[in-house]
Amino acid sequence: FDRTDKVAVELDPELIDRPRRWDVNAVTRFMLMFGLSSSSFDFLTFGLLLWGYQATIEQFRTGWFVVSVLTGVIIMLAVRTQRPFFKSRPGGWLLFAAGSVAIITLLLPYSPFAKTLGFTPPTIVMLGIIATIALFYGVTMEAMKRLYYGRNAPSVWPPETHR
Repeated sequence: FDRTDKVAVELDPELIDRPRRWDVNAVTRFMLMFGLSSSSFDFLTFGLLLWGYQATIEQFRTGWFVVSVLTGVIIMLAVRTQRPFFKSRPGGWLLFAAGSVAIITLLLPYSPFAKTLGFTPPTIVMLGIIATIALFYGVTMEAMKRLYYGRNAPSVWPPETHR
């Protein structure tokens, strides 16, 4: 790609400077670090909704759905670059899609489809819990990314096999 190409402009320059060879061991470490971190947030969400908030079945279903989708959007935006998320702007369409998904997810419990889906409008307290979990998740994933890249120090993603 020429660096002035529309597609290339949306990527971090170091991702397109030369071809890469995948390192399966590095990818495995990446999946384990982020998978285990993400799973710990699942348990945190369960605990806060069930024991902290004392959520009903519908409230739990709603909270779990919203947290799951929002953290999915966050991790998608976080792992797309080795840089801190605020130093690598995603492409316009990706940003539009991520924002749209987040907004629809937040509005769905208030929509006419909520009852059919088993959702209930979240209270202000539940929205606070959801926002706190999502924010903490984003900060943690950025920290995990720094830990991963700091420890493995590949110059770019994908991690390369050095020969």
